[in-house]
Amino acid sequence: MSAFEENGSKVPMKMIYSGLRSLYDQFYIDSPQGALASVPDFSVGLDGYIDPYMISALGYLAKTEGMLQDDTQFFDVNNEYYCTLAGSMLYNKTLTSRRFMNSICRDMSSHMVEGWNRLPLYTRLALSKRILGILNSLSATVEEDEALLEASMWEGLSDDDDGSHLCETCQWQTEELSFNDFLTLKLHIQRKNVLLQALSVISYDCVSKEVKEMKESGVDNSSDDTLTDSHKEFLKWCEEGGAHITEALTLTNIFETSNITDSTSVVRGVKAVRDIEQGEIICVLPLKLGLVDTSSSHLAGADSWHLAAAHLLREKSLGGKTNWASYINILPKTVQSPFYLLPQELDEVQWWPVLRELVQIRRAIRTSFSLLSGEELGWADFDHYRWAVAMVHSRAFTLPVGKNDDYASYVLMPFMDMINHHFEYQADWMSMPVRDGKLEIVAKKRIRKGEQIFASFGPRSNDNLFLYYGFILEDNPFDSAHLFSSFQDAVNWMANIWGTGCNQSDELEAKEECEHNVREGLWIEAHKAIDDYAAGVTDQRPEWWKLINTWADYGYEYMQFQPSPSIYARGITDPTLYVALEAVIKALIAERNATLEGCRHNSDNEVNHKSNLRHFFLCLNDITWKSAAWALHSSICSEYACQVLTSLSKRDQISVMVKMSTSLRCIEILNSFPTTILEDQRLLKQHRHASIHVQLARQYRFLKKKFLMDYIHHVSENLRIGT
Repeated sequence: MSAFEENGSKVPMKMIYSGLRSLYDQFYIDSPQGALASVPDFSVGLDGYIDPYMISALGYLAKTEGMLQDDTQFFDVNNEYYCTLAGSMLYNKTLTSRRFMNSICRDMSSHMVEGWNRLPLYTRLALSKRILGILNSLSATVEEDEALLEASMWEGLSDDDDGSHLCETCQWQTEELSFNDFLTLKLHIQRKNVLLQALSVISYDCVSKEVKEMKESGVDNSSDDTLTDSHKEFLKWCEEGGAHITEALTLTNIFETSNITDSTSVVRGVKAVRDIEQGEIICVLPLKLGLVDTSSSHLAGADSWHLAAAHLLREKSLGGKTNWASYINILPKTVQSPFYLLPQELDEVQWWPVLRELVQIRRAIRTSFSLLSGEELGWADFDHYRWAVAMVHSRAFTLPVGKNDDYASYVLMPFMDMINHHFEYQADWMSMPVRDGKLEIVAKKRIRKGEQIFASFGPRSNDNLFLYYGFILEDNPFDSAHLFSSFQDAVNWMANIWGTGCNQSDELEAKEECEHNVREGLWIEAHKAIDDYAAGVTDQRPEWWKLINTWADYGYEYMQFQPSPSIYARGITDPTLYVALEAVIKALIAERNATLEGCRHNSDNEVNHKSNLRHFFLCLNDITWKSAAWALHSSICSEYACQVLTSLSKRDQISVMVKMSTSLRCIEILNSFPTTILEDQRLLKQHRHASIHVQLARQYRFLKKKFLMDYIHHVSENLRIGT
């Protein structure tokens, strides 16, 4: 603070703090700019965002310094926001650099303060010094990180836009880096490059008072959903084709506000223009209206959805000559989908099971495009083909449109695909029989005037909705998260965190043999438990029945269940995973007669198990994460785990250890993500610079992290002992 010393005496800091506080209050409370962020974080964002309060605060300090040197009075900060500094587009061509310019060259209150030449210089020097300090403190340079990344490039994440280096088998394994380490390294490189670009930007003055918002190259973020005469023509075409759409429905634009981004988007959907009673038929559609590929082509390497997309393009190429022209004309010209993520944006997804599937889908799209002939594609280019694939994935149904009422996949059914999906749906067609080649859509409950009409595309998780439909749903009861790649992977992980008892041997070879034998024995026990559960020997857990009943409440009484090492909504563990982990715990306790190393038995019946378990997880949230085994045995939080487990009966002990294990796995996964949920939240609030596809990926990963955190919360809050 030497800059604030004058005539050998320090300026009262209280006055400076008072001025900064006044600036904060007006910036975040009184000003509309408060929507930019909830609190000042003094950060430079990956997307070119610079905390506006930091800029204004540095400008205030610069002005304070100048007035002190001029022996003037403190100035009133009321309504004064300063355009302080920015880089020139002439020198910085990257998208991030332009965003930096937009962030730091914009006048926060549309009021330029002239004559304060010290402000840009002082603020530039302050930011430059801080950024250089951060870069110099890092253990590796960008060049060193990029060399490691190149040596460890994971298959399927090549930056080649033509997809020529995408893997044939997509094994997704490397000896140098784990997948999460790979993503983290990419994020570190991105952060360092952003800081370097910020330095470059700061090196130049603003060349303009106003910087226009950068529009993403090749991405149209504007809404093309304005209803026109083409929609009226479409509805007329439906009626002429034998469809009956009740006057209670209207096709319209619907404004939806996201709780995640605090932003409003426009979607096309169907609304009720009057009250609709339960059981009322709201729409009858002849199956002959469906657009379906009836060719006998079985092109090698092309799936049925590729052929359906090609068929859509052939019909589209006919223009007004096709019978489906009125329908094709009202299909959206742009679509929100992870298919459109740029290669360097793929790691925005972060959740490795879905990212792996996304890479495989994108590769399949390119491969099938190369196999289909120009005639089969209606002479469409790759961008149009990708659009058609997105249309088929997000809008097609499986319907009995074939000969002898055989079901066909990927049928585009006009108007039916205008009704949006939600798990709390009111329109039902799945339980309605097809009569005389017509499909009926019925109100399964009362629908009030003005409500959007929803249907169900099935019990879709957010993984499925994100990949194939281009949206996600908050509080999705059908959501899930794979904790392990396989059940055997789960068993090995359990052995790692609870211990195998093989540390007593000093010889490495003997220790490795012991580890191998213990893991093999644990897998045998777990595999037997899995088989017994599948055969009905093991009773179903009560909380699983709660989830089954929840699914039934949404209309899926006979939902087919596929066992997987996963967790579900409301803190539910997959029952097959549960019995496998339970078998591992039983075997370890029987063999070692111990739970946690260093813990002494606690016979205190007054121990609050729920409180200690909650404190255990809260404690882990406040320290730097190392590993699940460390969290249990060596961290400062271990004592809470001891207090939970050592006062329990053997039966309760096993149950709690299983729940602690799955929760620790969630924490481990959360700590493996390159960004935290709070960082994602800030990026989502600063959505104006991100493409709709990147924004979708960020929303998806945000909800995945929230799902994992909710699971931990449910486990700690709903712990039951002695039941």
